Amino acid sequence: KLQFLATGLVPKGADGENNLAVKAAIAMAKHLGVKPHVRIRLEKTIPACAGLGGGSADAAAVVKALEQLWNVSLPPEDR
Repeated sequence: KLQFLATGLVPKGADGENNLAVKAAIAMAKHLGVKPHVRIRLEKTIPACAGLGGGSADAAAVVKALEQLWNVSLPPEDR
């Protein structure tokens, strides 16, 4: 089961399945046909709605980390 913990400047409603990092992990697992048995710990330091791409960067980091953890390499069009 996917476990998620966010600390720091977490915007209201951006925890759990509403978080882009969680959505990325679930989508990647579904794409690969695996169960998302991972634990994601996210420390938010960029203020919400600052226009700095914090959530997008979090999702990208999760994809890169899961590629290493699951020993896969997604083509760029699947990232």
